[in-house]
Amino acid sequence: MKSNTKILTTALLLTSAIALAGCSSSSDSTPPPSPPIGDINGTWNITEVLTSQAAGCSGVDTYGLNVVQNGNTATLTDSNGNVFKNAVLSGNKLTWSGSYPEAPGTTTSNATATIGANCSSLTATATWSYTETGFACSGTSAITGTRISGGNSC
Repeated sequence: MKSNTKILTTALLLTSAIALAGCSSSSDSTPPPSPPIGDINGTWNITEVLTSQAAGCSGVDTYGLNVVQNGNTATLTDSNGNVFKNAVLSGNKLTWSGSYPEAPGTTTSNATATIGANCSSLTATATWSYTETGFACSGTSAITGTRISGGNSC
């Protein structure tokens, strides 16, 4: 009788170990985003100061940006029709990245914005690179924005 109890105990321990191993978390250790600061939907006026060591790649650009937020995600569309569908709003931090055509080449950028406490202003930094046949440059940007329509305050 004692050996049957030992076998049963061993079997239960093995079953528990297998069950626990099956419940282990995935290798993705990215935490979920925090609840968004608030509603950032609407049309924004953006000013971007581009800095680069390469001649012809620095300057100031102003453009409109339409933001469509759905919870922690957002789609950003600039006034040139470039779309970033992968923006994530975690707390007051909005991050996005992607590439878009910029005649005659392509620009790739990664940006992180801090949304103001009233959800109507932002400041951001970005790293970017531009490539075309026979020419390339890269740099950073300092970005500011003000919401001009749509959305609600935080």
